[in-house]
Amino acid sequence: MTSRRSQSAADEISKAKPRSLSSFLYQKRKELGLSLREMAEKLGVSPALLSQMESGIRFPSDETLVKMARNMEVQRRELRRFNTRSYLEDLRHIIIENPDLGFVLFDLICEFEDGNLKVQDLVAALKDFTKQPNAKAKFQEARATG
Repeated sequence: MTSRRSQSAADEISKAKPRSLSSFLYQKRKELGLSLREMAEKLGVSPALLSQMESGIRFPSDETLVKMARNMEVQRRELRRFNTRSYLEDLRHIIIENPDLGFVLFDLICEFEDGNLKVQDLVAALKDFTKQPNAKAKFQEARATG
């Protein structure tokens, strides 16, 4: 049984503008009044897979994105704007090829999460990193080979 307090918090979350594909999927399913099982059935996926997509653990395939757009009555491009899968994969390859960049990113993200940096600070720090000798060339080379 859901308490009033947790239901109120869930309502507030569902009213917030989604910032990721997972939150968008969850909010849209709730707006449509569908259970996890009902939406999964419409999409032709298991409830467990849909739950993982709503949690951000897994990304839907392109085929599933098409079904989602149709069943959620949204444009496919609206769903694609939340899908960061290709960017994350590119970033992963770049970091593998240039561990120094990975360490810099990790440190910056920790500072950001601790509230010590703002987004513009992150951008400035990354720009500074790319000005270091060979950093930009290594970054571009890693992107090309990734």
